[in-house]
Amino acid sequence: MSCITAENNVGGILPRSQFDEELVASEDYSNLLLKFCQRLQCHLPLEGNISARISHGLKHYLETGELVSKSERTQDVYQAGVAALQLFIQCNWTGPPPGAAASDNLHALFTSTDKDKAEVMMLLSVDAEPVYELLQYPEYLLFARVVFIDSCLDLHTEHIQLCNWWAVRCLWVHQQVLDERSATLSKQLMPLIERGLSRDALQNSDNQRQAALYIEAGYICLYYFQYDQARQNLTTATNLLGLDIKLTGMPGKRTKFQTFDVSQLILKVGYTGTSIAEENKLYPELDSKLLPRDVCLEDDTLLNQLQLTDGTQSLVTILSGLEHALLLALCVQVQKTSPVDNLASEEIGAYISCVLSSPKCWATHMMALLLRSQIESNSRRKVERSMLQMQMLTDFYSETACPVSDRLRLFHAVCLPPRWAIEKELADLLVKLGVVSSALETYTRWQLWNEVITCLQMLGRREHAEKVVREQLAIHETPSLWCILGDITRDKQYYDKAWELSGHKSARAQRSLGYLYLALKEYKECLPCFQRSVEINPLQSSVWFSLGCAGLFSGELELAAHSFRKCVGLDPENFEAWNNLSSAYIKLKQKSRAHKTLQESLRLNYENWKVWENYLVVSTDCGEFDEVLVAFHRLMDLKEKYVDIEILQILIGAIVDGVLDSQGEPASKLKPKALQLLGRIVSQVTNSADVWSLYAKLTGSGEEGSLADSREKVLNYLQKAHRCATVNSGWEKDSSSRSQVCKFTNQLVSAYTEHSNLKPQQSVQLLSSAKLILKSIISRLQLQQQQQCLSTEPNGENLSCLSSLEEQLLVVSTRLEQVRNL
Repeated sequence: MSCITAENNVGGILPRSQFDEELVASEDYSNLLLKFCQRLQCHLPLEGNISARISHGLKHYLETGELVSKSERTQDVYQAGVAALQLFIQCNWTGPPPGAAASDNLHALFTSTDKDKAEVMMLLSVDAEPVYELLQYPEYLLFARVVFIDSCLDLHTEHIQLCNWWAVRCLWVHQQVLDERSATLSKQLMPLIERGLSRDALQNSDNQRQAALYIEAGYICLYYFQYDQARQNLTTATNLLGLDIKLTGMPGKRTKFQTFDVSQLILKVGYTGTSIAEENKLYPELDSKLLPRDVCLEDDTLLNQLQLTDGTQSLVTILSGLEHALLLALCVQVQKTSPVDNLASEEIGAYISCVLSSPKCWATHMMALLLRSQIESNSRRKVERSMLQMQMLTDFYSETACPVSDRLRLFHAVCLPPRWAIEKELADLLVKLGVVSSALETYTRWQLWNEVITCLQMLGRREHAEKVVREQLAIHETPSLWCILGDITRDKQYYDKAWELSGHKSARAQRSLGYLYLALKEYKECLPCFQRSVEINPLQSSVWFSLGCAGLFSGELELAAHSFRKCVGLDPENFEAWNNLSSAYIKLKQKSRAHKTLQESLRLNYENWKVWENYLVVSTDCGEFDEVLVAFHRLMDLKEKYVDIEILQILIGAIVDGVLDSQGEPASKLKPKALQLLGRIVSQVTNSADVWSLYAKLTGSGEEGSLADSREKVLNYLQKAHRCATVNSGWEKDSSSRSQVCKFTNQLVSAYTEHSNLKPQQSVQLLSSAKLILKSIISRLQLQQQQQCLSTEPNGENLSCLSSLEEQLLVVSTRLEQVRNL
């Protein structure tokens, strides 16, 4: 086959000044790719798989191609790779569908046969994880990957500074068409990002170009749980754009019938310097008529958007498209690193409202509407708009009014999900609303078999669910389908088939088998399954968590602690993992580490009383008595009438005895705070004899305890403790109750006797009260003793209590006679 000469290639390669990868129209991409493949065709070998043939052909073309210089040939290959990736994005993300098929533009490399399609899908699989089955034109992605990644071409020349970053974009797009996070792609991405953001790589780029790259890096780091690095990247992007971003409150109204103003959370964006006008030249604005429609909120109470009281303040913030992209990245950061609560939703809503106030770009507008739909799907009054807005976004894919070049502008700086993922979110919302049949149609159309099976089971059609999976297996066996069949039947043999079919590379097969054993409480059996799964793909935070739980249940404490550490390393916002890690440390007798991990858990979930209770116990064990007080107060906030007598006894004992805390300070300094806590407890729990007794013990301790006012309080508290202990009839029949009454009676009589010495004028009254109490208790115990003697042998414990009280009665009676004779 003869080569096409340079003379026949007029218009094939664009000069770098005319080729801007974000502004060229899709027709130019197709034409550019078509002409390049014509030049490449004669350099392709006849044998080998598709990827190897393309790689060999590209290397041969770079060495012996018909263009004048190697730098021009390098640029030619680079542009072809960019064109292929952008066409792939158009097919699966932005729409509308291109006029030409991939086999037309890449006719020299691929055919439209099922065999070539299957080979392409196989080459794109990573770690035995296949790409999404209904990908449109995956040939484009494979070609781009060969250009930027697999062929190891020397494209990183001074003429093509962004080649490294297009390799990052290619891998990131590849990750998004996989079902799960890929450790292999992560290992490839991170060095490329580091190199792409190096000073040498960015030295000739302006601030806007650098900011866009940092935003893209921020999204990738967020996806791979590298939250600190993501925060640094987004902060750098903010500084490069010179923005001052802060959340603030302003008085306003949110409802139609609101008669008074309340503070509303809004986002204020200013500039640390002057706005850089050149940014709009790089990313020009788009006519708002070409953007997806912002569906209005039609509610009988809520306003479509909040109204500020100050008429001079406007909610419209004029920003550029790139600045909108940064705000959306910060919004996603909040979404991924904050607990799911109303405060986080309000914060996210403030970012989104700022972006939607002045639409500038198709990609940022789409992403803002999608994020708003996601947070509004949990609102009873806004869920209808959420559904209508998502439907609008899915329909817009086929609209042709907005040019493809405008859709691709800033696409890489906005982490917009692929088309099927948006439709899946709409179907998920329909399931939440109870419209399961409609959701089932969407899932089936997009071959989302996990969700299809879930819907069929919700509809009570379990047999049909199994039939659907078996029909798909008859067409084409995949490890994923065998795993789904195993999920339906709960039969481990299907997971074993998936494992064998994948060549022992399917992380999902081992994960699903581990979950089956875990559900059956066969903890020893599930451990190796989870371990094999995370060996293949260590980015599975949920599997690390399950491995840790299985380790706890089976007594493998070191393994449990290691697994939970891995889990929180991937997902630092997982409060349950932090809590369970502390449990492992407690069982390993590492209480100080347990205390620190529980603090992390509480930071992430301040409302969980179970975590607070664990924190209370661990703080007590570690001697963190000030934290014990904090935890007790918080538990009383969360649980009405909460009390833990054992913890209170340890705490009050430490304060009374002056025990040193973890910092070497005497716990007695906490007496005022402890009195405040006990005062709060007795205001809610009025019938606990132990609490009143501890209150009396603490009040009477220290130098202040000897004051007359304190002694008065002690007597009062002991009277209430005695009353609580004896209020229930039949207390004398229960051994523990008898012991408790005897203890409180002795304490109260001692307090009466001591108080009579402090107040001689009231001695007769006080000692008479003590004598009366003793006689009452002794008579009840004697009656119980007589009844026991008739049926069984005398109770030694009861006799001991009687003897002790009778001795006290004798002492009090003698003292009373002495006082009366004075």
